[in-house]
Amino acid sequence: MLNTPILILICLHFSLIIVGASDFEQDHCLISNELEERCGAVCYPTVKPLLRYVGSCHNKDKQLAKLKDRVRDQDVELIKWKSALDALNEFNQRSTAGKGSCGQNNTLRQAIEAVNQLKVELGYKMYKLHSIVGKISNIEK
Repeated sequence: MLNTPILILICLHFSLIIVGASDFEQDHCLISNELEERCGAVCYPTVKPLLRYVGSCHNKDKQLAKLKDRVRDQDVELIKWKSALDALNEFNQRSTAGKGSCGQNNTLRQAIEAVNQLKVELGYKMYKLHSIVGKISNIEK
């Protein structure tokens, strides 16, 4: 790796010598092509991995942006489900406090079943959200 900067400096030095030569037009084209090939042999292997790395970073940024959008959408949906669950829990509390007849207990059971179903759905949505957050943290590493 130490030879690379030295070789580049030598290439630049020869380029400056060539530019200062008296028969600039003929020698410049011939020698600069040779130097260009030698310098290209050194620079290309160095620059190519950097370009690949930049491309992979760009792809990861795209993936990260998509996942963040999905998380945002999931957050909105999660808030919606939580508010519905809170409303059903509130209804459940009011129903148990003021009801005592058999028909009202049936309505209460239905409300409790609805609350339990929402809890299951909310748990599933939270599981999906956590998996997306895990993917984001893996991409950021």
